[in-house]
Amino acid sequence: MSSEKLATMRDDLAARKTTGLLVVRNDKIVCEWYAPGQSAKSKHGTASMAKAIVGGVSLAVAMSDGRISLDDPAAKFVPPWRNDPQKSRITVRQLGSHTSGIEDAEADKLPHEKLTGWKGDFWKRLPPPRDPFTIARDEAPVLFAPGTKMAYSNPGIAMLTYTVTASLRDSPHNDIRTLLRERVMRPIGVPDEEWSVGYGQTPVVDGLPLVGSWGGGSYTARAAASVGRLTLREGDWDGRRLISADAVRQVTRDVGTPGNCGIGWWSNNDGSYPELPKDAFCGTGAGHQIVLVVPSLNLIAVRNGDTIATVGGEPNAYHVPLRQYLFGPLVKAIEDRGQRTESGRQRAQDTRPLLSANRDGDKIVITSSAGPTWKAVIDGKHGGVITELHIPAGGDNLASDDGNRFEGLCNLVYVDFKETGKDGAYVAKGSLYYFSTGVKLSVLEERADRIVVEAMGRAGNQVEPKADVLRYLQRYTFLADRLICDGQVEWLFDKVTPGSRPELIQLNNVFAPGAVAGEMRVWDNDTSPVALPQTNSKGGNYPKGIDYPLTVEVPLRGGHALQFHSLQMPESLTQARFFWNEYPRQIENKRGFAFKAWEGWPGNQNVSFPNDQPISYRYEVVIVPQEKTP
Repeated sequence: MSSEKLATMRDDLAARKTTGLLVVRNDKIVCEWYAPGQSAKSKHGTASMAKAIVGGVSLAVAMSDGRISLDDPAAKFVPPWRNDPQKSRITVRQLGSHTSGIEDAEADKLPHEKLTGWKGDFWKRLPPPRDPFTIARDEAPVLFAPGTKMAYSNPGIAMLTYTVTASLRDSPHNDIRTLLRERVMRPIGVPDEEWSVGYGQTPVVDGLPLVGSWGGGSYTARAAASVGRLTLREGDWDGRRLISADAVRQVTRDVGTPGNCGIGWWSNNDGSYPELPKDAFCGTGAGHQIVLVVPSLNLIAVRNGDTIATVGGEPNAYHVPLRQYLFGPLVKAIEDRGQRTESGRQRAQDTRPLLSANRDGDKIVITSSAGPTWKAVIDGKHGGVITELHIPAGGDNLASDDGNRFEGLCNLVYVDFKETGKDGAYVAKGSLYYFSTGVKLSVLEERADRIVVEAMGRAGNQVEPKADVLRYLQRYTFLADRLICDGQVEWLFDKVTPGSRPELIQLNNVFAPGAVAGEMRVWDNDTSPVALPQTNSKGGNYPKGIDYPLTVEVPLRGGHALQFHSLQMPESLTQARFFWNEYPRQIENKRGFAFKAWEGWPGNQNVSFPNDQPISYRYEVVIVPQEKTP
């Protein structure tokens, strides 16, 4: 690195309220500077940088131990949320990425000491039951459907730590301070006196020793840089595995939610910071505290101090001074970046990515070069439904795409009847494939091993009155051998026809003629596979004694099978168990199945989809060789 350019950057930052600056490149300190009265042993408050190096890292450790996962419902660890219609839908992923919908404890840019009500009490850190965790759990409201957008939330991060701590109940390290000390900080050689977390407090709520991770940390620059080095090395410390590589990647990279969040960390996957490579990630806090990690440049930087400059309102303008005085000058000081970029280009030419995404008009095409190769097409003209699936990638289309409303994979069919349980008299009827409007397709994340695509839109009515029936979002996460479909439906039609609500919900998958080669099977956690008999859409002879969570296996022409795993289904749907659907007349002898619930059908009288709250679902589709099926 250019010592002259580093010195210029250091001087510019020193003139702008910086008290500490540390830059590490290729495992060597290339710049270290402290203001008068400060030193390498001086701790500095993290502010919200704690969300990354405390909240994100402690979650990664718990994930490595198999205690918690990003897609766990938070209510699994927060019993008071289990019957809450909104909070029961929040996942750990959403808590950590500011997409939970939980309102922030801020108002009108007032200082914390000027805030009143629950927001003021949150920052006072009073003893239970007025502690921040109880307030975040019981008083902070949910402002929007979880997962639909990003809104910064300190109480959301408090609840992230609540879930992590609950997952540690039977652990020898049952609070995140002890967990970090014994599993991370001491193993990487950081003395206890060079870091602290949680405002020095540990309120006990529901038997849980809780440590704040939304702020309240204090680290030396070298301690923060050491945590940065551990994340850069994806959990490896000089040959010792402290955290699983996958867990580090999951918390530091874009997690596929709205915005550019990891879990507590900020990702550059979307190029928000054009001065930096897209693999960069950082933890930041008020006053422009930052730990920056750039794996492709083997670069770590820590900056402490007060606000560099104020250029406008939060949050978009917050990073402008960092980009101007740190990100840009730092990369420009790397003298070999041209050579590294060229070698990176050469590697890209020599190595084909495992997964790739390409836009073709209104479609997004995902291709996998892994064995077996495959290709999937998400079609914006048909609701963002998967209208093509090829295994191998150059083979025939196995998904049905003939224009019928039931077509494609990951389709959704919805109905409201004039008379409960009576077919043929509809108030509302349609499907994403056939009646969607205003569909927006976006690639949220694109990596060699993971691609996330989101489809958002509305869907209309097949019968009169012709109006939008629902608003929906489906997010597909593509991995080498599977896809995960996350969906959310919000009923709109009661604004047109008061009292209307979804009475039938059907998560539909229909295959092309001849694509299904053999007998479909179903099983749950307690049963062996049994055959799925052919039936009509009313599912009168489905197998007994099989309950959610369940797996449906579809054998395909060419030697592979798809296994559909129900991961998270609405309570109403699980009460209805499932219906096997073959539609012998309706879909011209094509074959398919659906996870389905019909409220008025005999035996399902207790099934009810309310019209005043979102309906969420999640299922996984795994490609397996047929010889490996159970």
